[in-house]
Amino acid sequence: MSSKKINLRKSLAFATVSTSLAMVACDFSADTTVQASDSQVPGPSAELPEGAFFQVNTLEDLPNCTQSREGKSAYVNINNSVYLCSNERWTKANVSIDPIVPPEESSSSSEEIFPETSSSGLEPPPPPQPFTTCFTPWYGANGDYRIDTGFDDGSETSGYWFSYSDDADGGMSTIIWPVELGNEYDADAIDPVVDYCGGLCGTYYLNRGTLSYDPFVGVGFHLAGFGIENGMASVVDASSMGGIRITYVSDAAAELELGLGEYMDSMLGYDLPTVALPKASSPVTKVFTWADFKQHGWGKNKITGEEAARTLAVIKFKIQGKTGSIGFFNIMAIGPYDESCSIYVPPTPRSSSSFVPPEPKSSSSYYVPYNSFETWFGYEGVYKIETGLDAGGEVSGYWYEFGDAIDGGESKILWPVPKGNEYADDAMDPIIDHCGGVCGTYQLEQGTMVYNPFVGIAFDIAGPVDWDGPAIAADASSMGGVCIAYTSDAAVSLEMGLSDDKEAELGYDIPYAALPKATSVVVKDIPWSNFKQAGWGNGKITGEEAATMLKSIRFKIQGKDGSTGSFNVISVGALGGGCSASYVATPPVIWMDKGVKNW
Repeated sequence: MSSKKINLRKSLAFATVSTSLAMVACDFSADTTVQASDSQVPGPSAELPEGAFFQVNTLEDLPNCTQSREGKSAYVNINNSVYLCSNERWTKANVSIDPIVPPEESSSSSEEIFPETSSSGLEPPPPPQPFTTCFTPWYGANGDYRIDTGFDDGSETSGYWFSYSDDADGGMSTIIWPVELGNEYDADAIDPVVDYCGGLCGTYYLNRGTLSYDPFVGVGFHLAGFGIENGMASVVDASSMGGIRITYVSDAAAELELGLGEYMDSMLGYDLPTVALPKASSPVTKVFTWADFKQHGWGKNKITGEEAARTLAVIKFKIQGKTGSIGFFNIMAIGPYDESCSIYVPPTPRSSSSFVPPEPKSSSSYYVPYNSFETWFGYEGVYKIETGLDAGGEVSGYWYEFGDAIDGGESKILWPVPKGNEYADDAMDPIIDHCGGVCGTYQLEQGTMVYNPFVGIAFDIAGPVDWDGPAIAADASSMGGVCIAYTSDAAVSLEMGLSDDKEAELGYDIPYAALPKATSVVVKDIPWSNFKQAGWGNGKITGEEAATMLKSIRFKIQGKDGSTGSFNVISVGALGGGCSASYVATPPVIWMDKGVKNW
């Protein structure tokens, strides 16, 4: 990646923006930011608030009022007012501004919504750029963070996912990501989400706030990026794509929407061409031509899907519904309708099961009296976790490893010292003594699998009734949840392992809680209610319900083929158990041709 690409990505890509109804995301880069004293600002500049100043056409065009924009002000052309970003809300400022002349009302003819100039100060988009190369189908499972649209305008900012919501109009909707956002260049980068989900997934929460219409959230990407000269979203002639193919999961009906840039969107009254996506509890692939995209009909100008494709800036995936709605979505793949350049192959969903023993066991929970979970601290040199739910075999609470070998993967954990004690070759006792926890280095190798590889460590809550019998499930509701202290070079999924029959019944879509990567020790308290399914399985179960039939707790790392890194689970206990960040520093692992050097 060139330094130019890195710098542009840091400043532009992945920006969280806000739109209204069918709005497109707006970019406000350094090129469009002016000081209050600049002469190009409408009205008497001396009376404007100090700080960076944005000029937009309508209130709906305002970007999200985030902490980074605290104290910034924006001039809104349509109502001749200044708005101040304060406490994550845009508030109308008490300043006097000379009115500006609004743009002339255009006719309903789709051919007359491309005026050469605008008295609002907003310039119409430049001529669409020609189709240059193929739109390459994007597959989230490949771990690609950028969609190769084939239309980049030279800024190298096309194809990056961004999110948007209804907050500029008073809504309070949000997307809750399964892992913490950010990379080394941008705190809002969605890279970790793509790695974790094998797509772009999240939990939407719709909250109307003070809106007069149904709230919404969405994600999207720019076809060409942002112009090098003016920093505005570029438009392209995307006719050659023919349309769109998409594979997704969504608990709610959604829409695909064609954004034409700030100027054109406003001229259409934000009545943009869309197609409907039905809700889908399991991955579904939908195919649309440009002609399938239609306006809703309430806008002030008309445009067809084919016409919109010739001046296309953004493609957006949008969920809008009743306030209080909550659910899951995952965009797994997207590509062009026209496959003359490259074939679109609907992806196969990944398995969420991190451990699949060869022999099925009973799915019924076994009643075990709860005698309190004693918080485990690795630095104390204790090898068995006292879960308070041992079924009688006295082998619950021992750490073990699992991986993807049964599904064709070749991932592994390299331990800093050999495992084993006088009773079992796979005992973790030497690891715990060495690490002050359970630590190792993971190597993810996909092998013949069709989804991202994984490894992990786990312990059984109740274990077997007899010493050599199968581990059973128990009612762990009284724990309330889990506390954990750990480090990890990758995002982690803390999963609630259930009986084999129950996991199969759910399509291996078992409840989990996302743990962010942590290069220094992080302590988390997670109630059972925070454990959620990904949403693509065959059945539904809450974290509280899963706790009544809990078999194991799994610390799982899943990511791209070839990924490596280290982890250490230092402490684990019940909710509020006082998991500690204290740990024993470990010497580095020494790699040999055939594994790890024995200490």
